[in-house]
Amino acid sequence: VIALEDQERARQFYETLISQDYTHARIVQVMIGERWIYRVQIGAFASLSQAQAAMDRVALDYPDAFITSESVP
Repeated sequence: VIALEDQERARQFYETLISQDYTHARIVQVMIGERWIYRVQIGAFASLSQAQAAMDRVALDYPDAFITSESVP
């Protein structure tokens, strides 16, 4: 949904998502270059169709949101 450099802002955004009943929200911390980035995401989903169904709802509140995928070993 959003990527931030400020961990506290990411936590606040996460809390907002939870209060809006996005119960699968999470914060993923990644190092990009020499900076920590905090990605606030909704998911994970077992299939693309499940992700798309969730995205239909998310897009109403967050029109810039998009679906990403990761391989799970």
